[in-house]
Amino acid sequence: MTYAVQIENISRKFKRSKQEFYALKDVSFNIKEGEIFGLLGPNGSGKTTLINILTMVLKPSSGTAKIFDHDILKDKTKIVSIINSASGESQFHTFLTVKENLEFFATVYGLNKEQTKDKLEFLIKKLQIENILNLRFGWLSSGQRMRAILAKSLINDPKLQPSLS
Repeated sequence: MTYAVQIENISRKFKRSKQEFYALKDVSFNIKEGEIFGLLGPNGSGKTTLINILTMVLKPSSGTAKIFDHDILKDKTKIVSIINSASGESQFHTFLTVKENLEFFATVYGLNKEQTKDKLEFLIKKLQIENILNLRFGWLSSGQRMRAILAKSLINDPKLQPSLS
């Protein structure tokens, strides 16, 4: 059986005011390929911390995680090509236009100029974002920002796409 995500005993410890605390402690589960999975829990239960570990924004304090059999600590280059995320907290350059931001992220995900051109044409048409392409990201309304963030999250045809909303 192929698993999209395998998490074994993941823990993440933080230090605040000289006091340590766990945002996650010994979390384990698997997500099958093709399965839709949701993380539910109250504020402060570690959902965002876990997503940040899976998207390699944070390192776990202990434990292992694999995405399509690639270890998140050892196979970062491979994982970047198969994962992307959509979050209201996505980091876009506020002074760049939507198009410039999308071109930047296409480069980050390893697309060449021709692939970037083709993918942008597809996403612009599918997501109907022609009207915001030349606007600076910082000028966009919340709804427009989410459309740009969605376009970014699809730019590399990810096999796995965690979503925070």
